[in-house]
Amino acid sequence: MPVSASPTLAAPVASQVAATVSSAMNEDAATDPSVSELSPARLRAAKKAYTTRFLAQRLAVNAGGYHLRHSAPQPGDVVLARIVEIGHHTKLEGPQSRRQALFVGDEILVAYGNRYAPDQFLAEVPADLRRCQLVAAGGLAGLVTESHAKIRAATEIQPLGRVAKPL
Repeated sequence: MPVSASPTLAAPVASQVAATVSSAMNEDAATDPSVSELSPARLRAAKKAYTTRFLAQRLAVNAGGYHLRHSAPQPGDVVLARIVEIGHHTKLEGPQSRRQALFVGDEILVAYGNRYAPDQFLAEVPADLRRCQLVAAGGLAGLVTESHAKIRAATEIQPLGRVAKPL
């Protein structure tokens, strides 16, 4: 069974993503120096993960008005990140469960989350927007704390900011 199809991963992360995007929408970009604009074209061009499927639906209708917050992430936060080095996950499962090939330099939308998968990676949400890893093909970003000896190193990503939209 694909990692992202697991009900134990997909359902909790999806509900966290929906709640986090809603709460982030209340944050005001105009008064916070840790916020930068995010163009609709850039958002549309980013590869979207299964964990961000509800946001992907919103972006298909209207990608305007979003910005990047450069503050500490929480589980469920959606992050725009750039692929730095391809590792174990060479493909990203999209909102319709189709796999998208990943290349160095690609920008992706994934969700932060903790992961306990002893046959692959143990990971936690980092305390800041430091370089971290793609720890699930369904689009989970985290900092690997342990990995199985027979698994390649995780795909490295550089978070560019948490995606948010003011009301």
